[in-house]
Amino acid sequence: MIADLHIHTHFSADSEEDPRAQIESAIAKHADILCFTDHMDYDFGSEGDTYTFDPDAFFQELQPLQKEYADDIKVLIGVEFGMQPHLRQKFETLKDGWPFDYILGSQHLVYGQDPYYPDVFRGREDTEVIRRWFRELHESLQVFPEINALAHIDYIFRYVQDREKKYPYEMFEEDISGILKQLVKQGTALELNTGGFRKISCISGFHGSLLDQYEKEGGRVIVTGSDAHEAGNVLIDYDSLPAMLSGRDGLSFVYYEKQLAKSLCL
Repeated sequence: MIADLHIHTHFSADSEEDPRAQIESAIAKHADILCFTDHMDYDFGSEGDTYTFDPDAFFQELQPLQKEYADDIKVLIGVEFGMQPHLRQKFETLKDGWPFDYILGSQHLVYGQDPYYPDVFRGREDTEVIRRWFRELHESLQVFPEINALAHIDYIFRYVQDREKKYPYEMFEEDISGILKQLVKQGTALELNTGGFRKISCISGFHGSLLDQYEKEGGRVIVTGSDAHEAGNVLIDYDSLPAMLSGRDGLSFVYYEKQLAKSLCL
C-alpha cells in the first residue's frame, strides 16, 4: 500500500491547490491512501495567524470528497500543527473540537521566525541556528506528546545560507538524539518527508543516517509524506524509498485513522 500522509491545499497560506486535484493526482499515481494536512501555525512570527484555516470550512469541503472517491482511494483528514510551547491550549481546542484522523506535529520557527527567511541567519553561524532549532524542537515535543508523527525533522537544513559548506551527519548526531529518544518515549512516529529529499545538500545521505540513528535509539514507527503543495508533487520521490529502506526490517510503516495507528505495507 502507498500512503501520502502530508498534503496541502488552498486551506494553507502557501498553497493554492484544489483538494480534488490532489486526490486525482494521487489516484493517477496509484496511491492507496491520501491525507490532507493543511497548516495550522498559530502565532507564526511576524505573520501572525496567516497560516491557519477555518476547521469547519475544511471539513465541509473535504468530507464530501471522502465519500465521492471512496471506491478509488482512502481519503483522510488531518492537520499539520505548528508546535510552540505556549500554544498548548490552542492545540487542545483543535484536537478536541474536530474529528481529525491524523495530527502531524511540525516546527517551522527558530528565534521566532521561519528560517525560510535569510534574516534568521544574519549575524549568526549556520551551525548556531541549526542547534538552536533542534533545542526548540525538543522542547516543543515534550509539550505535545499527543501528536501522531513528527514532520520534516530536516526542515532547518533546507535553508542554511552557506550552500557550499558540507557537514558530516555526526556533527549533529547528539542534537538529533534527544529528539529521537523523545519520539520513542512518547510513541510518536517519525516522518520520512520525501519533499525534502532534494533540498538537503549540506549533509550527504542525511535520511539514511537518520534512519540508522532512529533504529539505534529504539525507533520503529515510520510515516511517509510528500509535503505536496501542488498536485504535481504528490508522491514526489517515492521511487527512492525502496532503496533507502532496504534491509530495515525492524521498521513498521503506519498511517492514522481516527488518530489510531494502522499497519501499512509498503
